[in-house]
Amino acid sequence: GTVINGTQTITLSPFNETLVYVEHNYINPGIYTVNASITTSQGSVKSQAITITVDKYNLRAKNLTILNSTGLKRIFEFLVENNSTLAISDVYWKLNATGESKVSSVIPLALAKNEAAFVYVEYQYANAGSHNVTAMVDPTNIYTESNETDNIITITD
Repeated sequence: GTVINGTQTITLSPFNETLVYVEHNYINPGIYTVNASITTSQGSVKSQAITITVDKYNLRAKNLTILNSTGLKRIFEFLVENNSTLAISDVYWKLNATGESKVSSVIPLALAKNEAAFVYVEYQYANAGSHNVTAMVDPTNIYTESNETDNIITITD
């Protein structure tokens, strides 16, 4: 793993305390053991270890519904959910109807951990008939997620 060494000398009187803040950006999810050690001026070493869990991202598309249907025109609604403990920016979505043109987000969403956003799409079918309509979040797989199977939801219209 990565070792972060501090070189600052801190002088404490007996029974005094100080806080040391260390920040590390974990690239990969997993369970990590973090060891903290201090060395006194006499060479004595004190250590403490903690175990932390670094989560994967998890985006989810859900609740795709038709809010309004007039002729070939539809208004769709679906939910984009950040179902992880990490904030996620650059969240894109796509709506596709079988045999029809696709509609994609132009401006990405930014979602805090466990936050959701409603997406509303006005859509005009080119052809009458039955359509499978699919909403997808993270369509280009920017994020490696703990569950890639819940990024898509499909309904029949």
